[in-house]
Amino acid sequence: MIKFIKNKLKLKSLAHKIIFPNLVIVLLTSVAAFTFAKYELEKTVRNEFRLKGESLSKSLETGLQETLLNTSTSAVQGFIDEYRSIDGVSFIIVYDENDEPLAHTFTPTIPEQYRVFQGANKGEKSYSTELNVAEVEVDGVDHFVFDAPILAGLLGRAIIGMDVEKKAADVVRPLKELFAVFTLGIFMAFSFFGIWIMNRILAPITSLTKQAKRYSLGLDVEEVKSNTKDEVGGLIKAFNDLIERNNNYREDLEEEVRQRSDIIIQQKEQISTSARLSMLGEMSAGIAHEINNPLTVLSTGCMILKKQLGKEDINRERVMKIVEDNFKVIQRITKIIAGMKNVSRDGSNDVFEQANLREIFEDSLSICSARFRNKNVKLECNLNDPIFDTSFNCRHVEVSQIMINLLGNAFDAVSELDKPWVKVSAEADEKYLTIRISDSGPGIPEDVKQRIFIPFYTTKPVGKGTGIGLSLCLRIANNHGGSISLDEASEHTCFVIKLKLDPAKVV
Repeated sequence: MIKFIKNKLKLKSLAHKIIFPNLVIVLLTSVAAFTFAKYELEKTVRNEFRLKGESLSKSLETGLQETLLNTSTSAVQGFIDEYRSIDGVSFIIVYDENDEPLAHTFTPTIPEQYRVFQGANKGEKSYSTELNVAEVEVDGVDHFVFDAPILAGLLGRAIIGMDVEKKAADVVRPLKELFAVFTLGIFMAFSFFGIWIMNRILAPITSLTKQAKRYSLGLDVEEVKSNTKDEVGGLIKAFNDLIERNNNYREDLEEEVRQRSDIIIQQKEQISTSARLSMLGEMSAGIAHEINNPLTVLSTGCMILKKQLGKEDINRERVMKIVEDNFKVIQRITKIIAGMKNVSRDGSNDVFEQANLREIFEDSLSICSARFRNKNVKLECNLNDPIFDTSFNCRHVEVSQIMINLLGNAFDAVSELDKPWVKVSAEADEKYLTIRISDSGPGIPEDVKQRIFIPFYTTKPVGKGTGIGLSLCLRIANNHGGSISLDEASEHTCFVIKLKLDPAKVV
């Protein structure tokens, strides 16, 4: 029953789950007690009512016998009228020895529904002193009907009807009123009981539930207050202790995370630095050659100038030509060194600024073009193409590092082939600048394609590569709102670099 009530009412509050089932139990118990008491009381009333009716019947029979023997029949009506006023008596009918109505309590005549009692002694007469008692429904109401023979029936008989339903209702009515008062008292008691439960027991539990929900959502949690020493108080204390330990553990964990984050940042910086240094190390021979040749030209020019200055007749035109050549050589060396400075430093903290694609490739090619010439690798990059006039918002140094890294990988892939070449092309639409770096290699195997951008994965021999170059390039491209991918449609190896472009900056 309790489970049925919970399911039907869908009780969610603990207060409801405590109060309502107990209230239902008390009410059901009260109803059962009331029903039992009503049944027993009605039974007692009926028994007493029957005994009272039997006593009245005998008294009425005796009185009517004396009246009929000593006085006239007209005195019978007055005699039965005295009995009509007795509590519980509904009607009285007196029949003579011929079973004809002699007197009754109805006005003016006996109603039709009460004529059922007439004719019981018609036909063969039988004389008896026994009182006949029957429960009969008359006019829709249950009556005890007492049929008392007068002088064994020689003078007739007296019928007394007693309304048992009305008497039972009169007796049960106070019980119903008492039950109503009792029920109201139960509701009031349980109302106060509910308030006490809310304040004493459920208020701390409600507060505990609220803080537990906040904790599950990752919000700040307040200490739950409770003055009780019972199980609820123990539960709240355990919750507060748990939150305190978790807060301490979280603080320790956050500190450890901060420390490890610092270590990771340092390691990333070291990896980036290693990648740049590795890239410069691989190109160092070409860079030395690029600088050594201009220095030789510069040294030769200085020797010629020294000889000219030792002569009396200085050839001014030749001196001017040597100075101009030396100046060009110095500019070339300066450009190479500037390019090395740009690509060797960490540009991850630089602000995004407008940069020209041609300038980026000039810095990149100044570093790596010597390697291509030394190995006779054909490098096709037409910087006079108008597409290289494109300007876009980026970190100049980081984009240069992408180009140098991909050009270096392409060089390593084709440097030992018969007819090696590397091509650079670019195009732009409204959103992206797309740069393609392809080489004459046979392409990348499928199993390698799946892992090529994973950090520290490399197919190069030990000492030739670190495996962090492509992952670093991918991270830089993503930071620029772009991507790096392989062109699956190309028969050769072709990397496609997409960088987000401001349409207004396309020339």
